[in-house]
Amino acid sequence: MSCEARMYVQVSEYEMCIDDWIGCACDINDNDIPTDEYALYLIRSLSGFYNYLDSLDLQFERLIEEYGMPSNYQDKTVKFANWDDESILDEVRKVALVREQ
Repeated sequence: MSCEARMYVQVSEYEMCIDDWIGCACDINDNDIPTDEYALYLIRSLSGFYNYLDSLDLQFERLIEEYGMPSNYQDKTVKFANWDDESILDEVRKVALVREQ
């Protein structure tokens, strides 16, 4: 199985790549490395990997379902603007006016 690496981990001379959802790990040459799922969860949790995934998406992540949301989780995903907010619409109008001039 080929691991679609999303994270590179190096400890001393030991290197490995971890995918985002399947739970596999591989060496730098894409050879599978047997891993413990809890170890993968800890690496992702302690590194802040989960912080860049939306909390709604994480509800369906297998390791989160099994071990829970990390206590250090902070949602750092970029949120889309609430277009119902008049202040945002005012800013958009200002930009449009400046571009017209």
